[in-house]
Amino acid sequence: MDQKQSIKIVTSTGDIEVNFYVTVDSTVTTQHIVITQNGTPIAHQSYDLNYPTGIHPASLDIWRRYERVRLGNLVIRSGFGLCGCYEYYDPYALPNPRHQESDTEHASGCVELIRSLETYYPNLLTPKLYRRAEHLLKDHDLGENEYGDRPDDGSQNRSEKNQAELTGFALASARLPANLRATAISDFICFQDPTFTGFPEEIAHLVQLAKVVDKSEAVLSAIAYEKSGAPGDLFYKEHHYDTLTDQDRHFIRETDGDSSIAADWLAHVVRDYHSYYGFPYVLDIVRAAIIDVRGSWFPWFNNFCERNHIPKKHTTHPLL
Repeated sequence: MDQKQSIKIVTSTGDIEVNFYVTVDSTVTTQHIVITQNGTPIAHQSYDLNYPTGIHPASLDIWRRYERVRLGNLVIRSGFGLCGCYEYYDPYALPNPRHQESDTEHASGCVELIRSLETYYPNLLTPKLYRRAEHLLKDHDLGENEYGDRPDDGSQNRSEKNQAELTGFALASARLPANLRATAISDFICFQDPTFTGFPEEIAHLVQLAKVVDKSEAVLSAIAYEKSGAPGDLFYKEHHYDTLTDQDRHFIRETDGDSSIAADWLAHVVRDYHSYYGFPYVLDIVRAAIIDVRGSWFPWFNNFCERNHIPKKHTTHPLL
């Protein structure tokens, strides 16, 4: 493992730099991760880098990374629980419509979507960039191992979330070989700031498409829960947790009173990500799912787009 490395990316908020270095104190070797923003340290993590005798160092690195990746199995996706999808959980039901979804399962869904996009639309990204997008989506929530999954309902401190998740992601990537570590962390920083105009076009396309897949996968999962008989509803949050936010209420109004998470999360995704690269292709997948499950597309959709000045070209499949 390389003992010293600096990964620096210019973003819309300035320079973000992730530094790795090793210190040796007596017999203890320690790997340090220091993250700075515009030269100011914002996070510092460290861990023991000593390797037991009798095993190859790569074997311990693989185990430690596996261990951190596996922690995603224990991070439950909060939005579905807050909106009632997990109520009346029956551990013996097969299949179980009230199954609690983890970050690992969300990441698996994202990987399935990006692989399918490559199969059906290979010209959206080069094969090399599709591989990078797949790796990014597989790992993109590893920063939540310490921070937790928190609903994207307007209640989060975005800056705090990004800082905490970058720190966690860097820690999860620390044992990768230096070249793969640099790519992973660079792509993740860009993924957190996907509309920054300073990124090369191919990187902007990669991270914007990955972000659309990330956000749309949650909507598709909501539709799957609905089809299985375990739908989510925003008013469940209000009745059981008293946590209905102003953003929640806004999207219930915008969807003409449809409080289902399939509708309201989609409205949020369309409003905030409609201009992202590849969006119409992914939206059409959601449209197919809604029509398949509900029998028709959302009646509020066209008026919603008009009110929010969303061009039709951003919501129509390019081949239709």
